[in-house]
Amino acid sequence: MGDLFQGSSWLRHGTIVDRSTVGSRTFTGFHVVLRYADVGSGAQIAARAQLLGTAARRVTVGDGAWIGAGARIHPGVRIGEHAIVGAGSDVHEDVPAHTISYGRPATARATVTTRFDQGDGIEGVLALVRKRQERDTTRLAPDRPADPEAFFDCAADLGQDVSVGRAAVVIGRPDGPSPQGGVSVGDRTRLGDHLVAEGGGGLTIGPDVTLAEWVTVTTSTHDHRTAGRPWTAAPVHIAAGASIGAGATLVGPLRIGAGATIAPGAVVTRDVAPGEHSKGVFG
Repeated sequence: MGDLFQGSSWLRHGTIVDRSTVGSRTFTGFHVVLRYADVGSGAQIAARAQLLGTAARRVTVGDGAWIGAGARIHPGVRIGEHAIVGAGSDVHEDVPAHTISYGRPATARATVTTRFDQGDGIEGVLALVRKRQERDTTRLAPDRPADPEAFFDCAADLGQDVSVGRAAVVIGRPDGPSPQGGVSVGDRTRLGDHLVAEGGGGLTIGPDVTLAEWVTVTTSTHDHRTAGRPWTAAPVHIAAGASIGAGATLVGPLRIGAGATIAPGAVVTRDVAPGEHSKGVFG
């Protein structure tokens, strides 16, 4: 109750909206939480971000701001216009306009110098989505039973004995914003419960890989050096035998080497060498 959405905004599967307002031309990714939040026009909120305001201390996001995947915004925080919050950040203090902030807890790291006009907002991507043919969004394979909590909209190349967990989200098609879009999964690979795998920029997973529950993989970004922050492909490649811990976030462009391990809860934004153990950028 009390929620308000303005025109041309995009709200994706699994998002929770509670007493919040969202301006026009705003993108909200999979399984986002908007609770007592006021989001301006042209904002971009990536998968699993949480805006956790209260009735007394609402969260405010300014026009054109960008909230990275899995970021957590605490009560009373104000994100300024055209500010950027990095993936996986834990934000307890206000982020000034035109500032890049990240970390746990998040701190200001740099200034955004590009003047944004939002000329390349989400309208172009939405137009592509509306034009393309609809596909089955309940199954990765014809014999897979429907899962009402899942969302599958992908061109998938699956190996033998691949398992996909409950309530998973898997997307990525070459008729989207990038011809690289699609998901390839090798033999005997396990995709855990509540996985979010956004393969719009291309996602390749080798054989014998484990992605544990609540893992998030994003293969796209928005180029903050260019006015309007246009969508940009950022492929992710995970080589054979790698293991991705529960709740980890992988942000492309990125390569995870064969046999590498990623710690639970890690945010990984750089390549991981074969056999390496990574705690991510906040480890």
